[in-house]
Amino acid sequence: MKFNKILFLLSFVGITNIAIAGFFNDDEAQDKEIKDLKDKQANVEKKLNQLDRKLDQVLKAISKINTAGTGTKNKPKQQNKRKPADPNYVHKIDQGNSMFMGNPNAKVTITEFFDFQWPYCAKSVSLIEQILEKYPNDVKVVFKNFPLGSHKQARKAGKYALAADRQGDNGFKKMFMALFDDKDTWRGLRSDEDLPLKLAAELGMNVDQLKRDMQDPALDAQIDQEYNQLKSLGNAYETENFAGVRLAVPKFFINGREPVGRSFDAFSKVIEEELKK
Repeated sequence: MKFNKILFLLSFVGITNIAIAGFFNDDEAQDKEIKDLKDKQANVEKKLNQLDRKLDQVLKAISKINTAGTGTKNKPKQQNKRKPADPNYVHKIDQGNSMFMGNPNAKVTITEFFDFQWPYCAKSVSLIEQILEKYPNDVKVVFKNFPLGSHKQARKAGKYALAADRQGDNGFKKMFMALFDDKDTWRGLRSDEDLPLKLAAELGMNVDQLKRDMQDPALDAQIDQEYNQLKSLGNAYETENFAGVRLAVPKFFINGREPVGRSFDAFSKVIEEELKK
């Protein structure tokens, strides 16, 4: 800032000197005028330097205030530890026409609310596979769409998966696994919302039929119903010790109970408890 002022002043002085030279024919008078101007210039520069030094002092003082504050700003904020879900609270979750994998008559039902564009939903696939492998007859996993608002292609991907199921031969499972494969194919949805059409062709599905089925408003209605199910559970309960249902995905319920953690051991613990009932 100070250099800009000085340059401006120097320019001004230079122009003034030229103007003065044109008006004064007497060299002695001209020299005196120029000397006076130079003295004034030096005086102005001195004052600007003084002002800049004061400004630096003020800025340093402000910086210290911002960093030091009252002695509490530098201290880490106390994080409010989130209360856990009540592992024994049983939510009533209607399975409706939602897609599922596993034994349809299984004693234990795991419900997963998911989003086709969320990496943690993709990571949970291996957990589902482990559970179904250990409990092939005792567990079924029901899948419900919960497309997050920030994931613009998740809803359409969900529709494709529902439409794929209409072709039989585990169409939903094939599309689900194709998107959530170990290559993270689902990431391609961001640049190509119709990626499932290409996957359908690779899976040997009837692409034209898939396009027609995508026009059925019943698919949108099902996704809305599934989305609203989890949303309605958001205020299902909250006590002094336990929190209500957090609206996040993947969200799992085992026979209506929300497990503590998303690990194989945590799930197995609840499943074993349910099988003993």
